[in-house]
Amino acid sequence: MKAQKLGLRKIGKPGYRVPESRYRYERRKYPLLPLTKVTAYAVGFILADGWVGEDRIKLSNKNPLILAKVRNALGFSHRLKCEEKGPYDIFTITITNKALAKELQAIGITHDKSWTARLPEVPDELFSHFLRGYFDGDGSARYTRKGLTVRFVSGSRQLLIELAERLHRLVGVRLAPIYQDKGRPNANRLCYNGEDAARLGEYMYQDAGDLFIQRKRVPFTQYATRPTKRKLTRADAEEIRRLAASGEPAARIAKRFSVSDSLVRLIIAGKRWAE
Repeated sequence: MKAQKLGLRKIGKPGYRVPESRYRYERRKYPLLPLTKVTAYAVGFILADGWVGEDRIKLSNKNPLILAKVRNALGFSHRLKCEEKGPYDIFTITITNKALAKELQAIGITHDKSWTARLPEVPDELFSHFLRGYFDGDGSARYTRKGLTVRFVSGSRQLLIELAERLHRLVGVRLAPIYQDKGRPNANRLCYNGEDAARLGEYMYQDAGDLFIQRKRVPFTQYATRPTKRKLTRADAEEIRRLAASGEPAARIAKRFSVSDSLVRLIIAGKRWAE
């Protein structure tokens, strides 16, 4: 029933290919602009994993559920198709709608975005949702014994420069440099580690609902629940909340108790040692 609501269909036995059909025009249920939480996520996802033409857009991803949710967020009900691409099956949707294509172009997502993309015009209050969509398409996170790492990639260096500046202003993370893979001029990376990476996770997943790829959130959860140098007690948690209520910064509280900033924020939010 859930798959039916999302517009998914069974692929069938191994080797079966979904036949290609003619592009069809479909009236959407509502416009893209002004942006909302779900459409801001969709814009970020399209910037990463979409192609925008004059009168159509094409979305592709290995995760059919998130692709269906993005399609629903845009106000359409096209069926997903499955294409073989190397060792993986890639799910795609082609939406023929000139008005949607023009709206995306109006906020800065153009046909040749792969190498020349700029950061789209997204209001500050919706930027966390846009960032989560872009992360689900062109981002990754990894948690190891060395800590948490978050990475964004793009063929456009200017896009990552603008993204780093926006995150520095909105989230308070350091103004990270852009790295380029040796011998690959269009392979650009923006990386964050440790507490900066944890802050980005908290920022992206606030008020996220179920609009995200589950496996990409796992490293952030692992980092937030990792063993700390000190085992806190309920009394410690109450003291942390008291200090936070008095205006003491989370970073200073974390240093006092020898724990991570992210754990302190979870305690303040009542997600650990709830009152």
